[in-house]
Amino acid sequence: MFDWNDVKYFLAVADEGSTLKAARLLGANQTTVARRVSALEAALGLELFEKRQSGYRLSSAGQDLLEKARATAKAAAAVEAEANAATREVAGVVRLTTNETYAEIVLPPLLAKFRRQYPDVRIEVDHSQTNRDLAKGEADVALRFTKDPKGDALVVRHLFDDAWTCYCSEEYAAEHGRPKTLKQLAGHHFISGGGASIEGIFDAWLEKYAPGVEPDLHYDTLTGMISAARAGLGITFISTMTASHFPDLVQLFPPHPRGYRTWLITHDRIRRQPHIKAVMTGLGDLLIERAKETGAA
Repeated sequence: MFDWNDVKYFLAVADEGSTLKAARLLGANQTTVARRVSALEAALGLELFEKRQSGYRLSSAGQDLLEKARATAKAAAAVEAEANAATREVAGVVRLTTNETYAEIVLPPLLAKFRRQYPDVRIEVDHSQTNRDLAKGEADVALRFTKDPKGDALVVRHLFDDAWTCYCSEEYAAEHGRPKTLKQLAGHHFISGGGASIEGIFDAWLEKYAPGVEPDLHYDTLTGMISAARAGLGITFISTMTASHFPDLVQLFPPHPRGYRTWLITHDRIRRQPHIKAVMTGLGDLLIERAKETGAA
């Protein structure tokens, strides 16, 4: 089954004649455009374009699909317009709790999109290191990263499994070299930390994949770890979703599964309130879309 969102990438490349021009039109990354077109081709079992040095040219199969795709896009736009009219009636305050990295790095551009869809829903973002108790009303919705959410009467939505791996700066790689294996990490400067919500993930990964590594720089926030890595102070271990916001970071190894999953969680007593449903559905969809765009999921 193909992803309906991939149709927009197909149409943009068909109209523009290249993934670069399509990326500019969509405000996306060229690699993302190429990957989504390839995903659509794989899902349909069709070669939609002839890839040439001069650009992308529709194949016969692509030509056959083009008008159907345009009709699909037109119908989707009509549904979206009708849905947007309905969402303008949704209003209220939602207290959203998550970790500091998502609050400060990942969520802001997504909340901008969410606001355009739900202009009367006000989000109050809390990135306390302490898990807020949804049952006690300390927050309305939680964006959490765990194997299995625990708590009474919770309503959960699994979004994606965000893989993690090691990153450093171009400066650090040029000065110290790029490790080719996990064993070679032991000879490098390593940055640890991340605070209460991250350190368990970090320590578990070190123990399983790089037991000989001894971090020589520690930050109690994940944003601090990232800043240190970008400054060339060493190698660190962060999620691919987070790293996608920093093109100056060098990915050293393929992402490793970490046994943790990304969830949106609310409590059963408020799940049917329209503004809560808007966050659980609308913001959740935006997070999934972003994860697919970045290759994080």
